[in-house]
Amino acid sequence: MEDEKKQNSTVGKESIIIRWYQKLTYGEKNGLKVYIIWFLTHCALLGAGENDDCFFPWHHSRLEWDIDDYGLPEFIVYVALIPIVIYFIYSFYKKNKTKTL
Repeated sequence: MEDEKKQNSTVGKESIIIRWYQKLTYGEKNGLKVYIIWFLTHCALLGAGENDDCFFPWHHSRLEWDIDDYGLPEFIVYVALIPIVIYFIYSFYKKNKTKTL
């Protein structure tokens, strides 16, 4: 009896995610796929980096690609802040586009 309740609750949660994904437009689905790749790439960089005293890819005021400089501050900027800004620009564009029609 308890096993059936657990199965029903997980099926319900999965169906919510599936329904949410199905409501997305074609462009939003592609954007989500790009973000997932972006996120996984930066997770790998976070695992490889050691976070020295400079901000990746800038190494003491010059452009230098050293993966050891990648750390948590770069992860937050590249994975959270930049996509949030892009999302707000997209939302603003989408809202203004529908108003003009």
